[in-house]
Amino acid sequence: MDIFRTLVAVVMIGIVLSLGSALYHLMTDKGDSKKMVRALTMRVALSVGLFLLLMAAWAAGISPYLDGTMDFKSAWSAAAQPFRGFMAARLDPETFQ
Repeated sequence: MDIFRTLVAVVMIGIVLSLGSALYHLMTDKGDSKKMVRALTMRVALSVGLFLLLMAAWAAGISPYLDGTMDFKSAWSAAAQPFRGFMAARLDPETFQ
């Protein structure tokens, strides 16, 4: 499961970097550069890749249920746990008190 977490982090960093590159080229080239279009195209490609990666991670978590080795409740908890941990690490605890 750590490989999915690492890949998600790398893809998210790539998305932010491509957005920064597009903004830089927009400001310095006055918007008529193909570099900005390439950077935004890369961002869209990375976003689609991130979506597919998250779907693959979900499928890897739910596959024991499909194989019949786990019941639905256990498989749902196993598949949701990485996402809950990821989201919980980014929330302010005071918000939910």
